[in-house]
Amino acid sequence: MTVSRWTKPVPERPPLDKMVQAANEVAQTARTLLASMLAAAITLSATMIAATDEALFRDAAKVFPSLGVEIRLSTAYTLAPPLFWFLHVNALVQLHLLAKRLRALDVAIGQRHADRAAWRGQVHGIAFAQLLTGESDGNLHRPLLLLITVLAVAVIPVALLLTAQISFLRYQSETITRVHQVVLFLDLGVLLWFGENIRRAEAAKWPGRLAAGLFIALLETVSWQQAVPIEHPERPGYNLFDDRLCRTEGFHWTCRWLDLSNHVLINTDAKPDLLAVFGGGEEVQAEARRKMTALALAGRNFRRGRFDGAQLFSADLSGAHFEGAWLYGANLRESNLNGAHLQQAVLSSAQFVGADMLSANFDGADLESAQLQGAHLTLADFRGANLVDSKLQGTGLVGADLRGALLMGADLRGTDFSGAQLQGANLELATLTLARGDHLFL
Repeated sequence: MTVSRWTKPVPERPPLDKMVQAANEVAQTARTLLASMLAAAITLSATMIAATDEALFRDAAKVFPSLGVEIRLSTAYTLAPPLFWFLHVNALVQLHLLAKRLRALDVAIGQRHADRAAWRGQVHGIAFAQLLTGESDGNLHRPLLLLITVLAVAVIPVALLLTAQISFLRYQSETITRVHQVVLFLDLGVLLWFGENIRRAEAAKWPGRLAAGLFIALLETVSWQQAVPIEHPERPGYNLFDDRLCRTEGFHWTCRWLDLSNHVLINTDAKPDLLAVFGGGEEVQAEARRKMTALALAGRNFRRGRFDGAQLFSADLSGAHFEGAWLYGANLRESNLNGAHLQQAVLSSAQFVGADMLSANFDGADLESAQLQGAHLTLADFRGANLVDSKLQGTGLVGADLRGALLMGADLRGTDFSGAQLQGANLELATLTLARGDHLFL
């Protein structure tokens, strides 16, 4: 028989030992990537464990105490999920390649009528490879392999990414939460691709697709509609975490706000001699404040946070958002609150002595019995605010908006009202100072 010179030669099939070696090389790469993914998962878990309310407030935590490493939690939460996703995708690609090579090996074994069990036994024993090629050693062997594979390949990575998003909601950064949402969406997409390419039987695809679709829809609903930072505390609506999980014992980390009631929030290690002065006089406390470095928290979001009785003196909170927050009895002496947003906040008995609050917004806030002596409140917005029995001696309310404010019993001696709007304000029993220095009770 004459063979035409144009006939393409049939490639020689590689021997079975070469095919086993190729499969084992891919298995080794997949094992390495899975180990790297596990290390990244441990790092991400350690970051979440270190993310206490106070650590999130300060935006710093010692993730590796033995090394003394302190990083910004916002940086860790921004970089860790994409890095983990990259490792997860690489691991899935290698597992997909391993599956193809194992199937090719299975076909070659059948065509050559070789000892199937002997050749399969030479493949490296990671759970995924055993699931595809291993013989059953008992009733529980295959279900256990399937459970280990599903947990390692799908459940743990997805759960970790979603948990990272939820645990960071207290920081209230919309940008970082969007990064988490996109990473989770991409990870679910790659998992769906992986599952479609791993299935062998065509008939088994539709039930799997339906289950995967419902699972992805549920996770995406939680991620994009429920696990989002607070934007409008006055119109919270229904939220799964606020109304259910956050109120459950052991699930405080799912809350979307910080709880730092009665905490000492200073940007330095709290030495005993400095903390001991809080019960002393004003001069002693002022001297201690000069020794402490002020916290720099300009523009941060603390909506609906709990700061009752917290020590926040001399902090830079300019432009910060405290809408709907609770700061009952909090100490914010000499703090910078210029342009801060405190609408609907509970500030009863809080101390703002000497604070800078230029253009701060106190619309509808409760400032009953608050101490505002010597505060700078130029152009501040107090519309509808409750200032009953508050102390405003020597404050500058130049151009402030006090329309509809409640000022009954307030001490307004020495207050500068130049250009202030007082339409509808209730000044009953308030104490004012006349030009000659006499007091006038309204």
